Amino acid sequence: MLALAFGLVIIAGACTGVGASLVFCKCVTKENNLFLASALGFSAGVMLYVTFIEIFQKSLDGFAESGLPGDRSSGPVYAIATTTFFCGILLMWGLGKLVDCLHKKEERLSHMGLMTALAIGIHNFPEGIATFVATLRDPSFGIIMAFAIGMHNIPEGMCVSLPIYYADGQRCKGFLWALLSGVSEPIGALLAYLVLSEHTGPTSFGIIFGLVAGMMTYICLHELIPTAHRYDPDDKMTTLSIISGMVVMALSLVGFVIEVNTDNTNGTSIKK
Repeated sequence: MLALAFGLVIIAGACTGVGASLVFCKCVTKENNLFLASALGFSAGVMLYVTFIEIFQKSLDGFAESGLPGDRSSGPVYAIATTTFFCGILLMWGLGKLVDCLHKKEERLSHMGLMTALAIGIHNFPEGIATFVATLRDPSFGIIMAFAIGMHNIPEGMCVSLPIYYADGQRCKGFLWALLSGVSEPIGALLAYLVLSEHTGPTSFGIIFGLVAGMMTYICLHELIPTAHRYDPDDKMTTLSIISGMVVMALSLVGFVIEVNTDNTNGTSIKK
């Protein structure tokens, strides 16, 4: 069972590299501004949708399960989850200022890629823990969860590799940074196995997912979308790409829910 749990987490994390490998396609050139704008818009759509529909909801679930009074839509649960969300925005703003001190202004794309890698790495860490623990409790649910996480890790890898490539022309650098952001998933699984399996509670997950939701929102609004419009001033592709990213992520999550409901109907006990 341990081998299956670790294997699923590694496969899900490696999907980040699958998306990052798009940087090696011949159609990806520094002269193709519309492709860059489309990729950034698509990435923003993916990240915004998964942030508000999935990640922030996990934060609410975590605080609701922690025993706080109220429910997911009111009282301390909602107030604390919302507070952690805005703390995530402030945290990413502060990290952005720090990165600004270390990068020249003309390196905005590289800056954006590194910031995205950081946020996705932090986001993937609790996902690794969650997939590992879920697989140990219910292997069938662990497989479904790993599949859903892997599907949305693919465009996340693209979010990191393409901006770094367009910044300095180094395809391998963009790919490696994206791959590094996915490594945090198996690290999370290993930590869960060694330390956290008996000590990590719903409050911890509520805080982590709330912070990540704020961080990813900040990256989309401050980095991805403005940069996409800069390379596509006539909005030939940006808005369409944002919506397309949302649709792709929505289909991924809908497929996940259908699989879970099917297993529940068939009598499999699944705890999300």
